[in-house]
Amino acid sequence: MTSILQYKLAQQRKGKSKKVSADHFAASVYPVIRSLQNSGITTLTGIAEALNDKDIPTSSGGRWYGGAVRNVLDRVENKT
Repeated sequence: MTSILQYKLAQQRKGKSKKVSADHFAASVYPVIRSLQNSGITTLTGIAEALNDKDIPTSSGGRWYGGAVRNVLDRVENKT
């Protein structure tokens, strides 16, 4: 029984750690996204292309797509 409880607690900590990491990443890239929007790039796809052109990787080191940009905006603006 103890090992199951320890496992569940470890999973909860891991989940919180991922959320904190995602929050920090979103907060760090958000100013770049806002700058792109202010420069006239307003579509999610356009922003993703601009981030890729600037060689700014996603949190997992990959390429940007509109959905990933939307996720960052949602996370920062809606605090999800």
